[in-house]
Amino acid sequence: DITDQHRSHLHSAVEQSDSARIVITHGTDTLIQTAQYLADKLDKKGGKVVVLTGSFLPEKFKDSDADFNLGVALGSVSLLSPGVYIAMNGQVLDCHHVEREEGTGTFVK
Repeated sequence: DITDQHRSHLHSAVEQSDSARIVITHGTDTLIQTAQYLADKLDKKGGKVVVLTGSFLPEKFKDSDADFNLGVALGSVSLLSPGVYIAMNGQVLDCHHVEREEGTGTFVK
């Protein structure tokens, strides 16, 4: 599992990156926590757009949603205002306004 120490390293990498628009692939179990951690720690004046995405099944599986979710993340990252977002299930949501449904595991607003 990802820890706050891992999140701290990720935060440093994002802050130090010359890129203003960043896509991060991440496991779905702690995706929301990592996105919110980054949103809370990132320099608001830095103007970075960060989109986290993942999949319910790994990409190597036939019916994986990995390619679709990554495509949504890549397609949206250049259009979004600065902030941290989650791209899952064909939606791009502000990380502070997303939750995961208990029964289905779907990410919803």
